[in-house]
This record gives sequence, C-alpha cells and structure tokens, in this order.
Amino acid sequence: MSDNLSDSEHPAEISDQLVGRMVGPFRVLRKITSHSWGTLYEAVQVAVNRPVALQVMNPVFYSEPERVQQFIAFAAAMARLQNPYLTAV
Repeated sequence: MSDNLSDSEHPAEISDQLVGRMVGPFRVLRKITSHSWGTLYEAVQVAVNRPVALQVMNPVFYSEPERVQQFIAFAAAMARLQNPYLTAV
C-alpha cells in the first residue's frame, strides 16, 4: 500500500488505514471518531507543519448532491468560526 490515497479508494472503506498516509497536503496522524457523515482525523498540514482536524466524508453520500453541498456548507461555517479555544479550519 502506498502512502498516498488514490482516487479509486473510498475513505470509509480504509478509514483505519489512512493513519500515516497523505491525503492531499495532509499527513493523517490518528483517527478521532467516525459518525454518519464520515470520519474525523487528527492530521498535520505538512508544508507548514500545522495541526488540523481532517473530516473525510462518507462515500455513500458522494452521489447525493444535496448531502455534498451540506458537507461543504458545514466546512465553510467551521472556517468562519473564530475563538481562542478553536483551531483554524
């Protein structure tokens, strides 16, 4: 298995196997939790050595445009939050 996630692999099918691998610019450090929307990971943005929480959408929703838009809207809402106790998205 390579270190990078290929387009043909579904994140939900390999959620435990993402640990230690690259997903885009992020190195996945550990799985935090799984829920109906997908899986949440602790990761690091390698280029700037920045810790991040990485949410990977459950692939069962890929074919549902409304769910994809809700997922994107949620990410955008999280990115707008500003609080000293929250990390930037």
